[in-house]
Amino acid sequence: MAVYTQKSNGQTLDIVTSCVVFPALNVEREEDLPDGFNAVNTLWDTGSEVTLISPRVVKALGLQKIGRTQLDGVGGSDIEDNYGVHIKLPTGTFACFVEATETNRTGGHDVVIGMDIIIHCDFCFTNKDQQSLFSLRFPSSEHIILKD
Repeated sequence: MAVYTQKSNGQTLDIVTSCVVFPALNVEREEDLPDGFNAVNTLWDTGSEVTLISPRVVKALGLQKIGRTQLDGVGGSDIEDNYGVHIKLPTGTFACFVEATETNRTGGHDVVIGMDIIIHCDFCFTNKDQQSLFSLRFPSSEHIILKD
């Protein structure tokens, strides 16, 4: 279990962190992973059911397609390619064997973390005193209950 906290001066409308994307290979140790793609502009999106990656990530890692899926969203409906990836989250822990969908509809982000990963996290976002605070724990370890 590992935690990550990011504080922003001023209230923010987007939760953006970094992550590292790797091809989903069976390896015994982190040191055995090939070079990853450092995605410094990773958007956390509770409105996305799946994790999305840009064509830039696919090309940089030379990912091999594992399937196709229908991607529905604000921009319409498209059939897109899926790729198996490991994602090193800002907690330093890995979401392994994620089926990420390649799309140009990432809003300029290299990675969009969707609910397929967020559901395995303790996830909290607050705004107080003109500061935004994002806290993340992966994997989830307890319920967070806000009190008066």
